[in-house]
Amino acid sequence: MFDGEVIIHQSHPDDGDAEVSDNQKLPAFREYMLDQLRAATTRFAKRNIMSKSLENVVYKGKLDDDRLIAVKPFNRSAWSDAA
Repeated sequence: MFDGEVIIHQSHPDDGDAEVSDNQKLPAFREYMLDQLRAATTRFAKRNIMSKSLENVVYKGKLDDDRLIAVKPFNRSAWSDAA
């Protein structure tokens, strides 16, 4: 499906532990291991697809701590700094 080792999820602004940049007033990004996201989305099951277009799919998921997340997988080539 995709070849990323780590997928990044943006924390919700209401998270008590989310770091916020003074300049942007946006929450910091939090990293999750691919295995955590596979478990949260039931291995990216079709039933967890929230949104789908020709280029993108967004999955809903639930982490071990009951936090609800949305996951948009990317290939490494989608990142400008990919090696």
